[in-house]
Amino acid sequence: ITYLEHDRDKKDVGAYYTPTDVTRLIISQTLDRKVKDILVETFASHATPPTEAVEESMREDSLEKILRDIEQGEGWFGDTNGLADAEEKILNLKTVDPACGSGHFLTSLMTGIYRVWEAIYRGRHGRENPGEKEVYEARKQIALQAVYGVDINPIAVEIAKLRLWLKVIEGIEWERSFGPLPNIDMNITTGNALVGLPVQRSNGLPFWADDVEKLASLREEHKYDSEGRKKDIIDVQEESIKPRYNDAFINQFNEKYEWEPSSHKEFKAFMDSLSISDFSEIFSNQYIRVENDGDDPLSEQQKNFLENKDFTLYKWVAKLRFKDLVDSFVVENKLDRNEAKSKAYEWVKSIGEENLTLQSVERQPTEYDISNIQSEPLHWSVIFPELTSNGTDDHNIQFDVIVGNPPYGNILNNSERLFVNYNLVGYNQDVSTPFVERQCQLLSEGGYFGNITTARLVYNGKTYRLHNFLRHRLGDVYFSSFGSRPSRIFKNADIRTSIITGKKETTESKSSIY
Repeated sequence: ITYLEHDRDKKDVGAYYTPTDVTRLIISQTLDRKVKDILVETFASHATPPTEAVEESMREDSLEKILRDIEQGEGWFGDTNGLADAEEKILNLKTVDPACGSGHFLTSLMTGIYRVWEAIYRGRHGRENPGEKEVYEARKQIALQAVYGVDINPIAVEIAKLRLWLKVIEGIEWERSFGPLPNIDMNITTGNALVGLPVQRSNGLPFWADDVEKLASLREEHKYDSEGRKKDIIDVQEESIKPRYNDAFINQFNEKYEWEPSSHKEFKAFMDSLSISDFSEIFSNQYIRVENDGDDPLSEQQKNFLENKDFTLYKWVAKLRFKDLVDSFVVENKLDRNEAKSKAYEWVKSIGEENLTLQSVERQPTEYDISNIQSEPLHWSVIFPELTSNGTDDHNIQFDVIVGNPPYGNILNNSERLFVNYNLVGYNQDVSTPFVERQCQLLSEGGYFGNITTARLVYNGKTYRLHNFLRHRLGDVYFSSFGSRPSRIFKNADIRTSIITGKKETTESKSSIY
């Protein structure tokens, strides 16, 4: 499947198609290991008597041998209750690719889960192969409840949906008697995986409302019963949920970070989004720092313009306290302070007429930044409400396996950087860093993580915070770095890459990185 995107090339969005041998390797280190954990723990619990020695003995075998023993009903793996229990757990795995592109990892996840289900089916049915209807039902169930994906590119998302749908009916002759085709569009969605709830430094959602419960119910109906209308789902999301959760998301940020507009056009758009009170609150106790809206030092004309307001002048920049600017309008125009703040607001907006722009200001994210990110915020627990933790108050969302080939490079815009700066590891000029952190945040205890990503995460000294983060969030972490293998990983892209894998385990001491 191919498609053309005229606006931006792959380098612009940091996206490259993942080769099949890479997806196989990552699946073997993530999904296969999780599946083995489930099978061993399940069949060990049904052994008579269930002992640690039995479980340890099972773990010595490879996944391939375990699957063969399941098919043949050998020993512990022939237990009828164990087979039924294992099938239910395998079909209820939760996996995701948070930068899924056109869906290569998603189809690999589906293939891997189906392989295990087929072995269990053969074990439960005397080594008989499943019929086409059974194959269809199993794949449909996997697609509807086990595989999830997100991407910033809406065209790629549509392709991913199509590829997963084709995988459901691959190699079988679908008949009307099999029932309706699956509505898999609920599990693969467009959004900015880095921007949205939950925020790394807070626990759970700021609130949970009845309309989210309603959304979860509508999604279930649409996916499984074909009764829920997609329009009803969209209406609840757009009219009721997203506006409130965007506000709740913004309110999570209580620290200020430096924001540097790329041009006066960007600065003016930001100013236009502010009320006078917002403007005053942001700039109070700060300097207004201005510079040439280009690469040149301040001109004499610009210096004269700024000197009239008593700015302190330097070669490249001029500065004045916000309070002093307001005071100048109070004195010159005999205004009260509120009227003077309004004048100051208009004056700062007008500096573009002198080819000037704001150099920087420390501020928290605002609604302007929500509207300025690529795509739209993805509030994970609200977009996929059926996956929230049951029986808890935090309504967090967690996945058993997270894999992907997230984007690389310094591609976040200024608004997006404000949001990711709030992460534990910050932003070190490469979008892959916050992507790794986000995935670890969404990973369940005992879950597995695997990415192919830039080798800068390994050798760049600025990523020490990420390394410390991984040591505290994952068990032993494995980096496999490649310059070539022996050819380039990505065709027509000279990129040094690393494969990172690990298991989420809570430990008091730091884990090792290999």
